[in-house]
Amino acid sequence: MNMQSREFRDEPRRRYTSPPLTVYVHGATKEELAKGKAAAEAMFAGAGCTPYEAALAFWKLEGIEFGGAEKMTEKEDRIAILWLKAADRAAEVICEGWRRPADSAEFGLGVSVKELRRVYHKHIQDRGFPLPER
Repeated sequence: MNMQSREFRDEPRRRYTSPPLTVYVHGATKEELAKGKAAAEAMFAGAGCTPYEAALAFWKLEGIEFGGAEKMTEKEDRIAILWLKAADRAAEVICEGWRRPADSAEFGLGVSVKELRRVYHKHIQDRGFPLPER
């Protein structure tokens, strides 16, 4: 039996889609969260990547910083910090005009707002940061 791999030239390359991006900031309305999500997604699109690709690049970078031996591709290197910058931009859009805006939005991929809210409040408690206020 021939077990060699074959390339199927007629098959289009598979493109994986990003799980849906979820954005959360304490006290934000659904409309504000939607505007923040749109701002973040525009940043990802402008960089030519999906939120998923940016998240993977960021997590890979963090792994390297903590002793991982993987090498970053040129694209990964370019988009790694985009995950954090997009979270900051989302918070800026969401909290426009607030008395005490959030420094950053909490991002998640393929999770519910309820789960993201739980994680966000856990991070706030652990860090001792004040909650954002309108």
